[in-house]
Amino acid sequence: MYVSKELIPTLRAKNDKSRVRYMRRYGFSTMEMIIVTALIAVVLAASVPFIANFRTSQTLRTVSQDIFRTLVVARHRAQTTERGRAWSVKMLPSSYVLYAGNSYDEVGRDTSLDETQTVSGVFQFGGSLSDIHFQKSTGRPEARGTITITHTAGGMKTITVNDVGGLKVE
Repeated sequence: MYVSKELIPTLRAKNDKSRVRYMRRYGFSTMEMIIVTALIAVVLAASVPFIANFRTSQTLRTVSQDIFRTLVVARHRAQTTERGRAWSVKMLPSSYVLYAGNSYDEVGRDTSLDETQTVSGVFQFGGSLSDIHFQKSTGRPEARGTITITHTAGGMKTITVNDVGGLKVE
């Protein structure tokens, strides 16, 4: 189709006007933008407790898995008689320590072998075990019981140590 050069500016002007008319007809009004913004704010405000709860449960899960792994390492080192000693884990108020020996308070214990993991103050340790000793070569614990890890914002995990040194996180 042939269009003369004189008509081109007129066609452009018509197209520009129709585009402006389309934007006025189908654009968003200020009221619509305010309503959408308010709805987004309400949804975000409602999700904050869920996000906080998720974060708490994830940090609790991470700390309990770290303690579980430390217990596995202690049992393995005792079974392989690494350094010719029994290995233990001591639960302290804001940390736990993997150490060589049968007693954390033992006189002459080699503290250079200690591996201390610090835990945030939002966690509390409890349960029937605070010092877990694994016997040299067998890896059996001297006592069976549980370690509870509680988050101050809510939530709890329990690590169970059985007679043969088996570990389970619940």
